[in-house]
Amino acid sequence: MVHIARLTFVVFFAPFIASAGCLTPLDCARKKESPKPVVVALPKPVVVAPPKPVVVALPKPVVVKIAPAAIEEAKKRDKAIEKALQDTKAEIDRAGVNINDAAIAAGHFVENQIQGWGKTLSDADKRIREGKLMDAIWHTATDPLRHADDNLGRAVIESSLLNNMAIAVSSIYGGPKGAAAYNAWYAYKQTGDLGLALKAGVIAGATDKGLKLVNGMPSATTDQLTKKALASASIGGAAVAASGGGEKEVIEAFFKGAALTYAREHYKDVTNKEIEGKAPTKSAVTKIDSDGNPILTDSAGKHQYSILVDEKGTPIRSADGHYQIDITTMPRNISHVGIATDNPNASFFSGAETSKFMQLVAKIPYLNDMAYYHDQWAAIAQMEGIEVKTTIFPATILTVTGSDTPIINQATNENIEQKKKPNE
Repeated sequence: MVHIARLTFVVFFAPFIASAGCLTPLDCARKKESPKPVVVALPKPVVVAPPKPVVVALPKPVVVKIAPAAIEEAKKRDKAIEKALQDTKAEIDRAGVNINDAAIAAGHFVENQIQGWGKTLSDADKRIREGKLMDAIWHTATDPLRHADDNLGRAVIESSLLNNMAIAVSSIYGGPKGAAAYNAWYAYKQTGDLGLALKAGVIAGATDKGLKLVNGMPSATTDQLTKKALASASIGGAAVAASGGGEKEVIEAFFKGAALTYAREHYKDVTNKEIEGKAPTKSAVTKIDSDGNPILTDSAGKHQYSILVDEKGTPIRSADGHYQIDITTMPRNISHVGIATDNPNASFFSGAETSKFMQLVAKIPYLNDMAYYHDQWAAIAQMEGIEVKTTIFPATILTVTGSDTPIINQATNENIEQKKKPNE
């Protein structure tokens, strides 16, 4: 029976035991299989190949072959340009020598004038003794003029500074005719050649007239300003070319003419006025009080001048914090050369604007124009101390560059040099 029971158990429960993986139910209960581990397959790493370097082929350098002659011409032009820009500066650099020469020449002129009067009286006495009374009267009246003419000729030949001043005066007050007359006279005194003198006079007069016409051209836009500069440059170059100057001299004059226009335009931008060169017709005034504040009213308390302000209307104070006069609201015919002062009767050599000496200096052509520009420039830039003094130099260069004197002088001297060359 036992065996039948065991067989029945095995037959009946065998399928279950096989599926459970154990021999008996008890064995199945004891034996608990742990779950199989889950294996997660990681993705294979992606290998990114670095990009191949991009090779940029640089263009081959272009070799421009320049003929030796062209190189030499370029060097000549560069030298001419450099000389043109440095001429006025060089002249002012020699100011100490020129002023000394001018003083010596002026002394010689006075000495020669005195000797001329003595010779006039001596000649008159001789003619009277010879019974030539009418000749004595005539020559007594005319000889002083002849002596003065000769003595003045010697003086301007002896001093380039006096000559430049004379050219400026003749152009400023005499216009083209005055420039023509003086330069013809000067050329004649230098050479004794009447034909050459007339030629020099015609060129000087035409140059002065042309530059004055160009000055009236519009310059509001860059294009207009460029055309104006080219016009003045062309007049300068043509004047020297007509006087017999070579390529180097013509290029030099060309750039002087261009510089003239740019200097004039800058001057006008700062002062709202043109460069004229005229001497002041009114005495200097006191521009500041004893505390350094600007005086804006006259003795009667009437408002005259304005405070200097920037584009936003904010006052531009001086370096020490004071308000400043807008010089452009003052007339330019007042003497402006010297240091602003509160003393209406400054001592002769004090350097103040109201001193007699500075008011005499202001009568030199273009110096009052220079001072007018310099005062406004110094106020806008809030200069002080040594800055004010050292900037007088560039202000003078700018003002003289804006005049027609350098070009006219060069043209006349070229005429004179042409006369001298055959005799060298």
